[in-house]
Amino acid sequence: MTDRIPAPEPGLYEVSEAVYRAWDAVNWSTLKQMGKTPRHYRHAATVDATEQTDAQAQGTLFHALLLEPDAAKTRFIVAPDTYPHEDSKGRGDNKVITKTDKPWNGNATYCKEWLAEQAAHGRVVCKSYDLRAGRAMVESVLEIPDAVTFLKGAKTEVAIVWDDPQTGLRCKALLDILNNGQLGDVKSSSKPLDWETFARTVKFWGYAGQMAFYRDGLNFVLALLGEVVPEVPMARFICAETDPPYAAAVYDLFDAPDSISHDWFVHGRNLYHSYLQQVKFCQKHNRWPSWNQSDIDQPAEAMELAIPDYIKLEGAL
Repeated sequence: MTDRIPAPEPGLYEVSEAVYRAWDAVNWSTLKQMGKTPRHYRHAATVDATEQTDAQAQGTLFHALLLEPDAAKTRFIVAPDTYPHEDSKGRGDNKVITKTDKPWNGNATYCKEWLAEQAAHGRVVCKSYDLRAGRAMVESVLEIPDAVTFLKGAKTEVAIVWDDPQTGLRCKALLDILNNGQLGDVKSSSKPLDWETFARTVKFWGYAGQMAFYRDGLNFVLALLGEVVPEVPMARFICAETDPPYAAAVYDLFDAPDSISHDWFVHGRNLYHSYLQQVKFCQKHNRWPSWNQSDIDQPAEAMELAIPDYIKLEGAL
């Protein structure tokens, strides 16, 4: 596990991802685990993330190609299709060495050494397919004028730290995009990006909670620094599909009561406030309940399994 270090005082920072991750503060990726149970949150907050899935790796690559294209050129490298292999036959003067290229195999000594060398230089090995897909996703995004305008002159990978006014918990966030007080977040999606499907995605994955958490944190920091909070604070999603034709879309949430998207902020704030209150309560009592544990001082209980309305059993009327 990465050693935790105290988070700095509230403010805006430009630091490496490794330093940001080491800061001891509440962030959304762990806080959202409260949607499962407090025990899931504690685990996520104290244990380093496991190896990325293929989908996560592709999303990380797209993110880097869009926001940090120059750095991505040296950060990512594609593994070769083959590796050199030597076969030897005979002994002494009769020994014959045949050199051939074999399909890349991560278990081969040569391949292991090559991978170790890339890791030592801070490079991320990616698949050629993911690199092509990531580039195509970026091209689709850059076809949208609103995305190009928002990215132009923006700061990327900006860390913010603040203290939640309700609980006093120190919080942190790593903003993908910061442009004149407005924030943006880059998303890759395996689902279509029509507005109805994306709305369901926002609800299912808790993106509204994430954006409300980020927006309130950013407002706190801007006010602290004496900078102007936008008259209509916004959170912008810049999205691209992970499958051909890698179509892209941009969606905005406006934090204004008369906006049709404002209810996302209302929902998101209720969500993250509830999670923070639970974290504070569990920290106070040093109890982290799991499933079917309504009383933190009592063990989990057996629960009769009801049949949800949306499940239709065979033979049911």
